[in-house]
Amino acid sequence: MDDKCVSLEPFVGQSSKYYAEAPGLASEGAYMDMLDKGVLLRTIEVTDPKVRFKRNYLLFVPISSTMVFALICTILWYRGLPLELIGLVLALALSMEIVSLIVMSWALGRSLWPISIYSNGVEFHRFLFDRLRQAPGFVERTDIAEVRFGGGLSGYSGTTGPNPTVSYFSIKTRKGRQYWSGPRDIKDAKAAVELIGSWGGSIFGLGTQR
Repeated sequence: MDDKCVSLEPFVGQSSKYYAEAPGLASEGAYMDMLDKGVLLRTIEVTDPKVRFKRNYLLFVPISSTMVFALICTILWYRGLPLELIGLVLALALSMEIVSLIVMSWALGRSLWPISIYSNGVEFHRFLFDRLRQAPGFVERTDIAEVRFGGGLSGYSGTTGPNPTVSYFSIKTRKGRQYWSGPRDIKDAKAAVELIGSWGGSIFGLGTQR
């Protein structure tokens, strides 16, 4: 067998530490990152009924905005406005658009990615907005101050059965950072709150407050 080939069979069912210890599978930095996560306990899958709409919306908005800006600049140029003024208007408009897209992608895209719950913490997809505010994608269990179940969300038709309830959960760290799951299946959201709450943080929204 080629020395570069590595069998994963001995590592199946083990913690991420053992996966990373397999030769050639991870760098030292990736090994430390995986070691901190621990064992994968549960994955909260994507179940947002509006997932297709949100993906199309996030794709369409930048394209349409670019076309609108190009049209506005063309009109201003035909009207004889100085190129310097047109450039200033374009720069301001693009700056506002970029900021809006970063925040909108974070808000709408939260439910478009799965959430992984490990024995040592919870991993969310890390958006550009999270990087700008220096919020890590992996939240260590010792840093979780409270977990909250949001109850049902109106305006969602659901994906299975007649009008199932869509819910969400949120996490607040000891440093005050907020993490929102986005719309999820209500059973998954409840299970996530119960599991994360069992680590000792405060629980809100499940009928009993701790």
